[in-house]
Formats: sequence, structure tokens, C-alpha cells
Amino acid sequence: MPEATLRDKRAVTTVSGCSFNGSTKEGNKFVRDLSALLLRAYNAEAGNCVKPVKAGSLLTAQARLEKARDQIAKRGTMIGLRVTDSFHQLREREMELAARHLQALAIQKQLEAEARAEACETAKAQREWEALKAKQQKEVDHYANVLEQLQSAGDLEGVQRIQKQLAEAEAKLADAEDNALNTRAGYVYVISNLGTFGQGVVKIGMTRRLNPMERVRELGDASVPFLFDFHALFFSKDAVGIETMLHQHFAPERVNLVNLRRE
Repeated sequence: MPEATLRDKRAVTTVSGCSFNGSTKEGNKFVRDLSALLLRAYNAEAGNCVKPVKAGSLLTAQARLEKARDQIAKRGTMIGLRVTDSFHQLREREMELAARHLQALAIQKQLEAEARAEACETAKAQREWEALKAKQQKEVDHYANVLEQLQSAGDLEGVQRIQKQLAEAEAKLADAEDNALNTRAGYVYVISNLGTFGQGVVKIGMTRRLNPMERVRELGDASVPFLFDFHALFFSKDAVGIETMLHQHFAPERVNLVNLRRE
């Protein structure tokens, strides 16, 4: 560690036997003081190099520290002062570890943001399905009440008509209940954004929202400067499986190779 190297006085090397005003003792003190001063400047620059590391440029930070080491060697030429290779390598290792740590934090932050966005989208879709179920239940209740009234009035023709409408409403309610419980059901879409991604690039995704057009409009509002164009859109009981199959099929053409969780 750099601290141990500093304690053992292995951070810099200097010439020995230097005299000042004819005194070896004074010369040694001068060497120690100048060494401490320039080493402090080097360590301060090493601390400042954390800024470009935080900005995602490890190479810039390393080049900056190397430059500081060269400058110290030039200013310490008279006493042969230079930062040792081992200490310099320890400082570089520190920056590498800091860069890895910051990168891991950034990835974790991105994953958490994606998880929050996914949970929010799932909650929106579930609310929409629950609202549809309530609407269909209301329609079923309405036809059931009308049917009861017509039966009481002995209107056979009206009863037949309402029975048909009641059956259709009950089928819609059953379908809504099934889709609300089936988290794999939804819409698969293929969209593009020429102004943002260029020619020949499409986005394949899925949504459980009742109005997939609204979801795609939200994608355009939040992440890109232009609206998306639709190329394909269809509902499936297994939209998750179809989306996965399409992603696997077109994997060799994938543009985003950095984050495979994204569409």
C-alpha cells in the first residue's frame, strides 16, 4: 500500500552524501525537506487525478500522474530525486481500483433505475388491466339487470338479444381476467427512429399496456428527440416469449452490445 511505502521511505530515491554550505548534515536535511515537499506535490496530484477517474477517463488520470512524476524528476535533478517505480505503480493501481469501483457503482445505479422503471411500467399495466376488468364487470352487471327485467316482462325477443350481448360481455370479462393474471400477455412491437438511430435500425420490444401506442409515445418523449415509427404491432398471450425469440433470432445484428438487458 502507498502508506506503508511512505512509512518505509521507499516512495522516492535521492543521491547520498550531499553537502550544503560545507555541511553533510545540512545537505542531508536539504535533501529530506525537498524530497518531502516534492513528494507532497506528487501525492496531491495523485489525489486530484481522482476527478478524471470519476469522469470515466482512467487513461487521462494515469497520463496526468505520469506527467507529475516527470516534472518532479526534473525539479529534483540536483539531488537525483525521483518517485520510485514501485510507489508510482501503487498509485496507478489505486486509480484502477477506484475506476472499477466507480464503474460498478454506475452499473448498479443503472440496474436499480431500470428495475424501478420496469416496476413502474408493470404497475401501470396492471392498473390498466384492473380498470378494464372493472369496466367489463360493469357491462356484465348491466346486461344481467336488463335480462332480469326483460324476463320479468315476458319479452322473449328482448331476452334472446340481451342473452347474446351478455354472453359476449362475459367472454370479454373472462379474457380481461385471464390477461390480468397472465403476466406474459401483451403487445410485441417493432419500431424505428430514423432521426435518432439512423437507417436500418429497429427496436423490438413488448408492453403489457392496454394502449401500446401510448407506451411507445412515452419512449419517444423520455429517451430520444424524435417520435418512433411503427412497423409491426400485435397482441399475444405469450408476448414475453415472442420478444425473447425475436431478440435471440436477431442477436447477430444487435446494436447495443454493452447492456444486453436493454432492447
